[in-house]
Amino acid sequence: MDIGDLVFEEGDRVVARGRVFSDSDGVWLDPSQVGSLRLTSGVARSGLTFPLFGATPDHIRQEPAWLEATGQWRDDGLQVENVVPGDNPFPGGASLRLPPCPEPEGGWQRTDANEIVDMDAESQARAGIVAMSLFHPYEDASVLVVASADVAATEQELRPTWGPRLCVVKAKWSRSILDDVRRELLAHWSDWKIEVTGEEIDSAGQPFASVGLLRVVPDMVAWAAPLPPGLLQVKPYIAPVPTADSR
Repeated sequence: MDIGDLVFEEGDRVVARGRVFSDSDGVWLDPSQVGSLRLTSGVARSGLTFPLFGATPDHIRQEPAWLEATGQWRDDGLQVENVVPGDNPFPGGASLRLPPCPEPEGGWQRTDANEIVDMDAESQARAGIVAMSLFHPYEDASVLVVASADVAATEQELRPTWGPRLCVVKAKWSRSILDDVRRELLAHWSDWKIEVTGEEIDSAGQPFASVGLLRVVPDMVAWAAPLPPGLLQVKPYIAPVPTADSR
């Protein structure tokens, strides 16, 4: 889906997931993925909370509970058409199991699956390292997967230590491009209502930038449009109801 397809306006039908709760002022949805920031009427909520107009106590069986609400967006809130049980839409990163390199003869070496890789930024840059992650093909095995801008330099630096448990892939993005994306997101933290941003690793060992935010706004679309596909994953907490054309 194109990021522009995630923009919505007043009166559009939208879907949102979050923790639903009620107080004397009404029924509210808090889509925060990070955690609550303050207590209001005895209920912890984040600054992303918005009202569910037309919701009733019948919509809330246990509070706060994760629900999915669908309806019309108006007056900075959601006019409810339907509320159903729903899970956290972004429960966490993908499980990194099978390394993107051929399995050595005899299988991946068994070792401590909870190893910690400790290299400072200068050492990583010298070795051409863009991103590192541990894949776990078995419960008791760990493989260091490195996305590298200079495969030969990375091999020279890490192969003596990691041996057959090292998997090096050519990085799709440079460290500077990833850092530039993160800096731009941080610069717009408030006006784009961003809650969290960082980097994730896909099943091919490639890093990409990710951002969780309340909704996608046109200014963000204009900035993100020139970015190459796959560099940025956008996770809006409120999005237009998918149509047959957008699926």
